[in-house]
Amino acid sequence: MAIPKFEDFLYPFMQHLMEKDSNKADMIKSLSAHFNLSDEDMQLKTKGGSAYQVSDRVGWSLQWLRRALFVEIPERGVWKITQRGRDYMMSHSDLRESDLMEYAEFAEYSGRRDNGELKAKHTFSVSAFDETYLKQNDNWFEIVETIKPIIEARSSYNTFYNSVVTCFRLLGWKKSKGTIITFPSNDSNLRDGWFSLTIEKDKLHIPIVPLDLNDSFTEESGLMVLFRTMEEWNCKVGLLFSETIQVFYKNKNDATLPICISTINLDKSDLYGYALCNLFSFHSFSYRQLELFCEREYDKIPSISNVIKRIHTISKDSRLINKLLKDYLMTEGFDEDVINGALEKCIFSIEINDVSDLTLESEKKERPKSTRDTTQFSFDGGKTFYKKRQFVLNVVRQYIKEHPTISLDGLEKVFPSEIISKTRGVVRPLSVVLEWIKEKPDVATRYFMAPNEIITLSDGMQIIVHNQWGDSFPNFLVIANKLYGVVSNRPYEGLDNKIDMISEPETEEKIGIKISADSFSKFKSKK
Repeated sequence: MAIPKFEDFLYPFMQHLMEKDSNKADMIKSLSAHFNLSDEDMQLKTKGGSAYQVSDRVGWSLQWLRRALFVEIPERGVWKITQRGRDYMMSHSDLRESDLMEYAEFAEYSGRRDNGELKAKHTFSVSAFDETYLKQNDNWFEIVETIKPIIEARSSYNTFYNSVVTCFRLLGWKKSKGTIITFPSNDSNLRDGWFSLTIEKDKLHIPIVPLDLNDSFTEESGLMVLFRTMEEWNCKVGLLFSETIQVFYKNKNDATLPICISTINLDKSDLYGYALCNLFSFHSFSYRQLELFCEREYDKIPSISNVIKRIHTISKDSRLINKLLKDYLMTEGFDEDVINGALEKCIFSIEINDVSDLTLESEKKERPKSTRDTTQFSFDGGKTFYKKRQFVLNVVRQYIKEHPTISLDGLEKVFPSEIISKTRGVVRPLSVVLEWIKEKPDVATRYFMAPNEIITLSDGMQIIVHNQWGDSFPNFLVIANKLYGVVSNRPYEGLDNKIDMISEPETEEKIGIKISADSFSKFKSKK
C-alpha cells in the first residue's frame, strides 16, 4: 500500500505523545501499527532513495511540531508534548498544516504570509512556552551574570552602558556589521548617550536606553529620549535598562504615551528574561513576532486592573475571606470544627497599593448622574462650549496663558489638589505621572497625555491635567466660575460636594451648583 501523506502523520504523532514521552524508534513503531503498515511498506524509500518514507515522515512531523511549539526535546532522545500541544489535542480531532499556520512561531518559520502579514492567530506569550523550552536559550543566564554585578557595585555609567551593549552582542548583534548603532545623546544626564538596534535588511530600529545607576534623576530624561525616538522613527517598542529591564510599547489605538508592558527582573529564574532573549536573538529576530508579544502583554493590562478591583471588593468582606480560607483548608484535610475555631481567632486584611484610585463597579452604579451627564460648559460667555474633561483642560490652559510666569506651586494654590485627590491632583508634573505609570499602567488613562495636551511652564517643567472628574467636577466648576464666569448649554444640577476643601472663604457656602445661560445671573447673585 501507499504510505499515508505527510500531514496524516501529525495527529497520530501527537496522540502517541499524549500517552507517553517517546523517541524516534518508538514513534516509528507506533505509527506503523496505527496505519497497519506491512514489512514491505516499511521498506519503501523516498524518491531520492536516501531514506525510508516512514522515517522521513516522522522526522518532518517532529520538525513541524517543534516549530509550532507542540513538541519539545527536553533532553537528548526524548520527545515530549508541550502544554500548548495538550491544549490543542484536548479540543481537536485532526491536525493539518493549516492548523499549525495559526500559530505565529510556525507561520514565521514557514514564511507563509497573506499580503505581507502573518496568517497566525495565536500570538507569542510566555505561557505558551514550557519552562524547559525557554531555558534551552542560556543567554539570559549570561546576561544576568554580566549586568547584575555591575548594578550591585553601582558602577559608573560608562561601565553599565558597555555591559548593556555586551548583552546584545551575546544575542548576535554586532557594531562591526552595523546592527548595533550608537547615537550620542544631547541630554547631559545621559552622558555617553543611548544606542539603538538596527535590522540592516529592513531598516527597522529598536531604541535602547541605559540609565545612570548613580543618578536617580536620569530616568525621566531617559524616558523622554526613548519616547521621542520611538515617535521620530515610528517605533512601537523600546527598552529601558536600569536595575530592571522595562519593555515599553505604543499601541496603535492608544493616544497616550508608550507604557511599560513588562518589567523584567535581573534574576535567572525570571521567565520573561528567557523570552526576551528568544525574541531578541539576532539570527531568528522577527519584528512582527516582537509586536505580537507586546500586543499580548498590552491586552493583559485591563484584566489585571479588573482583578485588582475584584480583590479590593473581596478584601472588604470578612465572611467571604473566611469562607475562601475554610474551603482551601478543608481540601488539605483539616477538620471543619478546628478550622472554624482557628478562624474565630484571626483577623485578616488585604493591602492594595493606591486603592484610592480604584473605581469599583458597585461604586459606578451608585453614581449614574456623574457618569452619564453630557452637559457642556463655557468660560468665554458662551462662544465655545466644552464637555467636562475638555472644559477642565482648557480652563487650566487659559489661566496659564494669562499668567505665563506661574509655577506649579502657584497653580496648586489656584487649583488645589484637594478638590479631586491629594495624590493625583488637578495638575501634576509629567515626570511624576510617568513614575506612577510604571507601577500602575492604567494611570496613563487618567491624564491628558497626548503631545498637544502636555503644558510646558516658563521654568521648563512639563505638566499634565487630570481628566477623570466624576463627582468632583462641581468643585472645579466653583473655581472656574470665580475666575471667568461659567455658562452651560442646558440647566445643570450640581452634585453635593465638600466645598469646604477649597481654601477661598467666599466659596465655602456653596453646596450645589445649578448653572445655565438663563440662570447664570441668579447664580452669581448668590455669591
